Amino acid sequence: ANALSKLPTNIGALTRLEFLDISQNHLSVLPQSVVELTRLRTLSAGGNNISFLPRQMGRLRELTLLDFSKNDLSSISADLGYCHQLRTVLLAMNRLNALPPQVGSWKKLEWLDVEDNQIETLPMTMGRLKSLKELHLAGNEIA
Repeated sequence: ANALSKLPTNIGALTRLEFLDISQNHLSVLPQSVVELTRLRTLSAGGNNISFLPRQMGRLRELTLLDFSKNDLSSISADLGYCHQLRTVLLAMNRLNALPPQVGSWKKLEWLDVEDNQIETLPMTMGRLKSLKELHLAGNEIA
């Protein structure tokens, strides 16, 4: 484990960055400038204490892997629906009680892990995820 408790607020200046692994730290927030990393393909932030995502995460349109597992998220923003390249979304072990209907726009999504959250229902739009190969829902409150 690392000991990073925050990222530089100007991390968005790294405009050529394609891979960012900040997992297993002590981060509770991501700087808003993260959304400037528009070439980012992998954002791995699992195992932190992050409770909300920066506004306009949908600007990260090249993302193929998004990992916020083992954090403290209670929701994910609808504008992540603009991240049409997503293939892997890992959100296990958070406090999510729902997924936004915009997840249905992740047409290339192959792996969705939302195990061990508090999700009660799934959006009808999930039926659009024709590329989905793995769906992990164990440990939720789905009726």
